[in-house]
Amino acid sequence: MNIDDVALVLLLLTAPPSTLYPIVFGLTTRWRGTLMGPALLTKSIGLALLVDLSLAYRVLGAGYQGRDVARVTVFALITVGVWMQTYALLRQKHREHAAAVRRRRTHR
Repeated sequence: MNIDDVALVLLLLTAPPSTLYPIVFGLTTRWRGTLMGPALLTKSIGLALLVDLSLAYRVLGAGYQGRDVARVTVFALITVGVWMQTYALLRQKHREHAAAVRRRRTHR
């Protein structure tokens, strides 16, 4: 087994859960209720599509129709999701810090 075979096996093992996660998450959670929910959904859709496109590349070859648009779309989804997730985390940390400062002021 060469490195390309190992990579393919890893892709095949990654595809089902990475594709299933955004479907289950999107349909069974209240992801719209927090800042992190849309970020996780966007990023997980992008990751699922990236894995699925990688498999399509292996099966269809490099010249399949719509490849360029698909690649840019997938990378854009991942980029937006990662920035949304980072923003949500930093905003939450800022809120926690502000709350801690308020608590310290009231306990003096």
